[in-house]
Amino acid sequence: MNRLISIKFLIVIVLISFLFGCITTPKIIGTPASGSKFSKLQLGMGIKQVFDLIGKPNDSSTHMASNHNIFTKHVTQQDLFYKNEGTLSFADVLHDGVVKNTLITIKVDPNTTGYDTGYKDSLF
Repeated sequence: MNRLISIKFLIVIVLISFLFGCITTPKIIGTPASGSKFSKLQLGMGIKQVFDLIGKPNDSSTHMASNHNIFTKHVTQQDLFYKNEGTLSFADVLHDGVVKNTLITIKVDPNTTGYDTGYKDSLF
């Protein structure tokens, strides 16, 4: 009986979190081409590690994140634009009491110019 109540409680919490946009799942949008810069990356990498692997971006943009995740508590997002690759999004994520700039989204777009066009489509 207690297990059933616990499961119901967990389901309610998850549903409420989704309704309020509190759960942000790191994701890869598209498939990086074999041998491309983005094919070397993994979600959760730090920004310095990404720079060491694939170099600096053509352009970048920093803004307040649209979602405040109650589990990881990120509040700012940095988008990095790479010509012929796509966009990488980093968030200041709290891990074990330390804030780290962490790769949360890889959006593959081989036709991108590598510059922020000012149009913010949702990466979440």
